[in-house]
Amino acid sequence: MTLWIIEPQDPLIVRDGRPFHATPGARARSLPFPFPSTTAGGVRTRAGQDENGIFDIENIEDVKKICVRGPLLVEQNDAQEWQFLVPAPADALVFDDKIEEGQIERKWLRPLTLPGGADFDKPDNFTPHIVGLPKPDNRKPSQNAPEFWYWDVFESWLLDPAGQTAPLKPAQLGHNGPQPDRRVHVGINPATFTGIDGALFATSGLTFWQRPEEDSLTAARKLGLAVDVKGNDSSELEIAIGFAPLGGERRLMNWQQTKQSLPTKPNELVQKIKENDGYCRLILLTPTYFKAGWQPDFGADVKLLAAAVANPVVVSGWDFAKHGPKATKRLAPAGSVYFVKVKGDVTQWVKDRWLQPLSDDDEMSKVGFGLTAVGIWDGTAPTMKIDAKEKNNG
Repeated sequence: MTLWIIEPQDPLIVRDGRPFHATPGARARSLPFPFPSTTAGGVRTRAGQDENGIFDIENIEDVKKICVRGPLLVEQNDAQEWQFLVPAPADALVFDDKIEEGQIERKWLRPLTLPGGADFDKPDNFTPHIVGLPKPDNRKPSQNAPEFWYWDVFESWLLDPAGQTAPLKPAQLGHNGPQPDRRVHVGINPATFTGIDGALFATSGLTFWQRPEEDSLTAARKLGLAVDVKGNDSSELEIAIGFAPLGGERRLMNWQQTKQSLPTKPNELVQKIKENDGYCRLILLTPTYFKAGWQPDFGADVKLLAAAVANPVVVSGWDFAKHGPKATKRLAPAGSVYFVKVKGDVTQWVKDRWLQPLSDDDEMSKVGFGLTAVGIWDGTAPTMKIDAKEKNNG
């Protein structure tokens, strides 16, 4: 596989699906982050072009065999290397630190048992545990919680979520990724080179720069999208290096290869899961589709015991081969966490799941939906403590 970095030179527009017609006041709105189908479509389009940069429709079947993992957000550091960031995991609740202003602290949301052996109202096919804080905390979640975490702090969270309690600055944890760039445009009369009455529209794109805390442009960091590409061994299709468009309005991107690779699993991960009798966590790094909505079907060798899943996201798109829209699907969002017990070969299961796609749709797996990481869980579900005041009020 080859890791590619897609570095936007202009604000990237990945439309959210709302209508955008040639009407006065029209607005093209961008999603907060591209779906895997967007970057995979760009990869396959680049691979299927001829020497003149025109897509050859005879290459459709070959390019559909190209598998892509990603996209993951990357940031270029001072050593000109790309460091990975991932969506904030749903089992982390971030508060403002009680003592040090400007710092935040993380608490682990974990499977719980209700007090007194009580059960909660749920359908038969739901998980046996709820997910939350073992002890109540009446504070509101921090408004400064980063939406993306740096890989090194995320890896520590995978290995020891209960131990990550030390306060830290938001910038040490991560940042909010690409920021919106809003522009107003006007249609130009080609004969007079003046604005056309009523031809006013707006676009919203994503700028791939990380703003520094200090007011200095020299401290700004480049952001990009990392995708791992596996081509079809029987084909001679190649992806050209250089500048090419991606997304709406054909905004310009710099496509480049890198000798870096996707993050490898921590050395101690498998052994720790074995010590915990196969109990572990599965975290989605990209959104994915399951036939049962939020709930994956792991098969007989893996038992789902709890889950932390936010509101679904919706994806559609355009089928180039069929010349029509793709069916709209509701996805489990990136950051979703599943607490499971692996009954079979832990070593092989972790190898099969580590940064590999997980979806009930084969084509969506091929383009990178459901990229997963594996983390530690000891299998315990402590009894949830209820605040005395709330208990009396109830």
